[in-house]
Amino acid sequence: MATELNLIDVLLQQDAATLLQQETEEYEVKSLTRKTGKKFVLTLQGLNTDMFMKIRNQCTTKNKKGKEELNESKFSAKILLEGIKKPDFHSMKLAEHFNVGTPEEIMTKLFNAGETNEIAKRINVLSGQVVDVDDDIDVDEEIKN
Repeated sequence: MATELNLIDVLLQQDAATLLQQETEEYEVKSLTRKTGKKFVLTLQGLNTDMFMKIRNQCTTKNKKGKEELNESKFSAKILLEGIKKPDFHSMKLAEHFNVGTPEEIMTKLFNAGETNEIAKRINVLSGQVVDVDDDIDVDEEIKN
């Protein structure tokens, strides 16, 4: 009980905004760097639980039998849209430029399948959703030794 109280005190002594800030990292989209002639770097950000669940709920429907189904492509596009902090792809002007109806659709037009998977994976790692693949490799190497 004393340890729990001490941890609460530790949290109370911290700046709440700092503790709640999501981790970020930069990711270069090499295909867009080649195509634009400019280094195309995204700033990726982890998603908190509330945002992750909101996206999941937006992408889940019930089928005719009443069973919930997740629209995985829509889910992935929304994860990218919300997890890419810079540049901000929420622009309808950009959606019009790419001749799509929503900013989510920009994600599937702009990035190839491999990039979409890699960006989503990195956002998930920043969100605490999955273990980083590099960490898995290190663990495998330690087990072998």
